Amino acid sequence: MNRIIAMGISILSLVLALQSIYCSGFGLFNPMIHRPLALGGAMLIVLYKFTLLKKWDADKLLLKTAAILIDLAVTIVIIIAVWRYIAIGEQLEDGFFELSNFDKYVALAMILVILDLTRRAFGLPLFIITGFSLVYVFWGEFLPGIFQNAGYSMEIIVTDVWLSTSGIMGMPMAVMLNMVLIFITFGVLLEGTKVGDALMKISVAASSRFRGGPAHAAVIASALFGTMSGSPVANVVGTGTFTIPMTKKHGFPSVFAAGIEASASTAGQILPPVMGAAAFLLAEYAGVSYLKVAIAALVPGLLFYFSLFITVELEAARLGFKANPESGGLSSLSRKDWIKSLTFIIPIAVIIFVLVNGRSPANAGFWGTISLLIIGLFNLDWRIYHKIIFPALVKAGKACAEILTVVGCVGILIAILDTTGAGLKFAQFILSFTGESLFISLILTMIGCIILGMGMPTFPAYLVIVLVLGPVIVQMGVIALVMHLFIFYFGVFSHITPPVAMASYAAANVAGSGPIETCVAAFKIGLIGFIIPFVFVYHPSLLLVVENFDLFDMIISLLRLVFAFFMINTAVMGMSVFKLAPKERFLRLITGFGVLLEFPSLQIGFGLMSLILIIIDLRRRKEIISVASVI
Repeated sequence: MNRIIAMGISILSLVLALQSIYCSGFGLFNPMIHRPLALGGAMLIVLYKFTLLKKWDADKLLLKTAAILIDLAVTIVIIIAVWRYIAIGEQLEDGFFELSNFDKYVALAMILVILDLTRRAFGLPLFIITGFSLVYVFWGEFLPGIFQNAGYSMEIIVTDVWLSTSGIMGMPMAVMLNMVLIFITFGVLLEGTKVGDALMKISVAASSRFRGGPAHAAVIASALFGTMSGSPVANVVGTGTFTIPMTKKHGFPSVFAAGIEASASTAGQILPPVMGAAAFLLAEYAGVSYLKVAIAALVPGLLFYFSLFITVELEAARLGFKANPESGGLSSLSRKDWIKSLTFIIPIAVIIFVLVNGRSPANAGFWGTISLLIIGLFNLDWRIYHKIIFPALVKAGKACAEILTVVGCVGILIAILDTTGAGLKFAQFILSFTGESLFISLILTMIGCIILGMGMPTFPAYLVIVLVLGPVIVQMGVIALVMHLFIFYFGVFSHITPPVAMASYAAANVAGSGPIETCVAAFKIGLIGFIIPFVFVYHPSLLLVVENFDLFDMIISLLRLVFAFFMINTAVMGMSVFKLAPKERFLRLITGFGVLLEFPSLQIGFGLMSLILIIIDLRRRKEIISVASVI
């Protein structure tokens, strides 16, 4: 029986992955049929991947029987709900239909099932938030003051949430099916070709002449692997199992090895050309093309990785490591390594080429995936090609199923916010609290993103904050694209923010370091990532594609950021060209943040102080080199 279920789930997963490829190239099916079928299939996959039998004590007959009956009941609810949605699809589009009591209760059961499957797959945070919203929409009329809602019948609730194209089946579901699933499939297929081995070799070779060695390789590899995986935890597991042991062997402490991997892996989502599921939805909600989002994210993403590179160099200097100029570098790679790397390089180049030529992200993902499948025929042994590709497609389908399920849960929340107007009420409350202070509003938004992002995927964390706090920031004159990227960045960096930092926990597990110590280390290493979004809100020219782009402002902002990065990183690491005393570290920290203040006189003053400290560093470095040459 278990074997039959496993085979059925594998077939469903394969179909889900294949439809993502087909639809990205040839267009979606009838949405009133396609969306419920895709969601229903995804929910069945998630149901049996996280079956209750795996969690409950299967040795006890009573619990085993209860688990089977509950999962069977959930299966029936999913099938009936999808069938009824499709059956009344035409009436739903026309808006002329009357729900029977049977349809009402089936819809309510489906909503609760989506909620439960989200809990099984993603834990409690999103489950609690969405569950609370359901309680609010049903019983909010009994609450006092501004928290009170108008009161809604069950028919209105289930219609808005399930039986409409604005709730569960709304725009996020359409974006997932149209654009995101193809990139999830592309990423899993890319991993399945084992191109990661070649990328890791290239990363190690490219960084071998730096004193940081494997730690620098971890930064490069995580940036590359970020294209394949939109998940920080998956990125940590994919690269960290190789880079963390190497970094430790080189002499770095376990905590630092885990921290740099967690920070670099988390930032994979902010580096173009492929930036994870939330970035595609960001483009839709911001009303811009995905290419524009990718270009806007380019400079901030590169700045963050530049900061990580500096951090590794400073830690290596503190530990007394020496660079190895005699290393072969990239020239040490074999012809086979370079050929293997084409499995990564060519599909990514195809994606960029298609996007630049004005085609849709879905079309870019389609041609990138097709080119990957073709190149795989040459780079893989054709006799085992099918043994690699088909399991990868099944794995991709399962990954797609999880994201569709969580999108369904977010759809519940969106519908309730729209129905009750709770999002607008909350935004008005925040405005009354912050007054006209943009900085305080940004701080509150940052805190909200981090709290929601703890233990929750970036996608739902980003979307919830955009719906609730996004309007507040826009009302204060911030460009929509800038606002969306601000929220997106903090949704990403919540994965390395203590106390719940899933990427840091995953890295700590690989490194054998303490979870809390690793969280703190990753936060310190990635501190610059929490500063960059504030800078581009006040200086949107850093994003390159905004209206009223000012080249001078962009250059000045870049210089200020570089000064700030160097001052803050040396202060945090306690190292420049020499070890810093506590007073020197404090001075550098104040100087680094002072450069970023939005007061021209203070900017100039702290900027000059930064320049003086850098000149002192350079002079001391010259003295150290002169002494070493004499010795």
